[in-house]
Amino acid sequence: MHTLLRLRFTHLVSALAISLGAVVGLGTPSQAAALTNNVVFNNPNDATGKYAIERYLIGLINGTPAGETIRMSFYAFNSQAYYDALVAAYNRGVNVKIVADDYAPSSNVQKTTTDLAAVLGTDAAAKSYVLLCNGGCIEHNPSGGIINHNKFYLFTNTSGSSNVVVQSSANMISVTSGVNGGINAWNNALTVVDQPDIYQSYIDRFTAMKAAQMSGTASSVDYTTATGTNTTTGTSAKSYFFPQQDTSKDVVLDILNNIDCSTNGSVHLAMYDIKDTAVAQKLKSLDDAGCTVHVAYTDQGTSDDTTINALSACGPHNGVAIYKFDKTAPPAAMLHSKYLVVNADYLGTEQQIIWTGSLNYTSQSLHANDEALLKYSGTPEIHTSYESNFTTLEGLGAYSRAGTC
Repeated sequence: MHTLLRLRFTHLVSALAISLGAVVGLGTPSQAAALTNNVVFNNPNDATGKYAIERYLIGLINGTPAGETIRMSFYAFNSQAYYDALVAAYNRGVNVKIVADDYAPSSNVQKTTTDLAAVLGTDAAAKSYVLLCNGGCIEHNPSGGIINHNKFYLFTNTSGSSNVVVQSSANMISVTSGVNGGINAWNNALTVVDQPDIYQSYIDRFTAMKAAQMSGTASSVDYTTATGTNTTTGTSAKSYFFPQQDTSKDVVLDILNNIDCSTNGSVHLAMYDIKDTAVAQKLKSLDDAGCTVHVAYTDQGTSDDTTINALSACGPHNGVAIYKFDKTAPPAAMLHSKYLVVNADYLGTEQQIIWTGSLNYTSQSLHANDEALLKYSGTPEIHTSYESNFTTLEGLGAYSRAGTC
């Protein structure tokens, strides 16, 4: 009974924190206390909570001592606040290395990667630099709409901890008006500090993207093979990197195929863009098999209709519960997170697992873009926090369910 009450109390506290936009899991940037593994959610509909992830990352940047190194890979940058923090870090002697997409904002412009490059330089052999990829760092195909869509941040040392990985869904956008994937959308950021193999895999990925971009040609590396540049398993985490150049491979479908719903369980998906119909069909089959499957997503117009229709079919357990977000700005902000939360039999063992990252469930994300996905199962409180955030999203999305057939 006492355990149940503690769990309910933990869930209540997490839900309250998430409603405001907060750090959950004891991890706060501080020189006095080392970081622990933690997750941060923002609340784009709240004037203060929308900045939760931005404040957290800037705290880590500010907590990086001179002589240490920050590595970042991201898609969109339009931020005075991030610019100020990164320039200040550089000026105090921090090595700041950035491999980013060549995204350029066209409106409400604050500071961009061009402004960062003017300070940090563009010499990739230097201690600090900005290297921009056109058509993806790996693929180099500007005609195909391919991008470096990553959102990861690596710190050799910050806030009392070494080898820090932050995997986020948020773009580095601080603009308060209009629709954007930064402060004006629902996002998450997961930090791990006790996984040296995972940290090294991200370093290797960063280095591979840098080398591929500098080569000027499409990479010949086969990212479908289980090598250090594609997947790495730590003690309680696993990293996956994309693109997969073999279009017959589908990492997400492989993950879902490892779930056994014969003993029930739950599968909760928060996804900005889902157009992988095979994944939708698998989610529907998991619900049919006994898991409680709920999906929150952002409507992409007609381009995702086939996938959503497959997900929305009736079934023996009332079908998948669906929560639709429109692509709108606050006070009805869109969903931009891309996470999967499983509480079920996975590979023969009852487990609580999270997969989060930059990866949308689309063919382009799997097979063309530069992307990263992080699996984590080490901290029950973090799993509870993701479930609480999903509960918050369920209360905001437009609900539908096909019913029994």
